[in-house]
Amino acid sequence: ITCDQCEYCKNGREHLCNKRIILGMNKPIIRQGGFAEFVSIPDKNIYELPKNLDIKEAPIAEPCAVALHAVEISEKELTKPIKNANALVLGSGAIGLLCGLILSKVKNCKDIVIVDPNDKRLKESLKYLNAKGFKPDNKNIFSDYFEIIFD
Repeated sequence: ITCDQCEYCKNGREHLCNKRIILGMNKPIIRQGGFAEFVSIPDKNIYELPKNLDIKEAPIAEPCAVALHAVEISEKELTKPIKNANALVLGSGAIGLLCGLILSKVKNCKDIVIVDPNDKRLKESLKYLNAKGFKPDNKNIFSDYFEIIFD
């Protein structure tokens, strides 16, 4: 929840607002979190779910939006098509895996490397991605090889 008054808010960069509140996350807690019996938030922060969206799929909408936003921003900054870029994804958790899936399945990126210290999570993520997977200390990761890095 942002102030709508600062320069960041007025210029569409609400994520940088100094008065931004994340439900249940600020210290001191300014607004209760999602497990509270009632939560009061501005109308601008309420989104109606599309009728065709399964209620079990709805919780992944926000992490998908984060990953898609990251990929689209990077795509604008690249000097060549993203499908021809060498991409490194740091972390195979929800956001990292989603970045990898968007790169692989939507953007047709062919050279993706995903890195994670957790063997089980890395192995699981590679089931869904056309990517190479490594631990962070692996010598196959060269610092000057990648044109785009997602952290």
